[in-house]
Amino acid sequence: YTNKNTYTSPKSAKKNGQNRHQHGKNGIKKQGCSIHNILIAQQMDQQAAELKRSLKGVTLERIAEGILITFPSQDLFAQDSYEILPATRVRFRNLERIMNKFHHTCVLIEVHTDNTGEEVYNLTLSDKRAKSMESLLLREGINNSRVLSKGYGNKQPLSPNTTIEGRHVNRRVEVAVFANDEMKALARKGEAGEFLAVK
Repeated sequence: YTNKNTYTSPKSAKKNGQNRHQHGKNGIKKQGCSIHNILIAQQMDQQAAELKRSLKGVTLERIAEGILITFPSQDLFAQDSYEILPATRVRFRNLERIMNKFHHTCVLIEVHTDNTGEEVYNLTLSDKRAKSMESLLLREGINNSRVLSKGYGNKQPLSPNTTIEGRHVNRRVEVAVFANDEMKALARKGEAGEFLAVK
């Protein structure tokens, strides 16, 4: 469905200063947007709206041609565990349902910890948590070509780990939803009716 070597995550796009796609002539002119960018943005806007309605207690951002969903890791896992909490399974069924509806998109799961404990332990734990979440989506019916996962341990903090609040922010799970190669090809050819007609 997508070339993993050329994929740029919404998070990476955010770091590079890209922002939510603007509609209208001024936005297109200023950002150098093409029609296929707009078609993809419309699809991602639609999918983001459904995700926002279905996933409570998360931070959801539209970034470039993707969606970034951030879960506090304590909402998903018990301390030092990679077993997914039962309440999380309900959330991920909603995510799976929407992913299957919008079948021209893929998902990347990235898990992060704070710096409490050994670095190797944190990296291993985050990777196991990422694999647990990937396995759950696969069991719920998402094709394995649409799901990527990776654990980063404490290597990508958002806040200093010197405070309780900072460590709380750094313990997180980021789920990036992005257009696959098929959607991009359809959009470039102007044949976007299939994925824009999703109801």
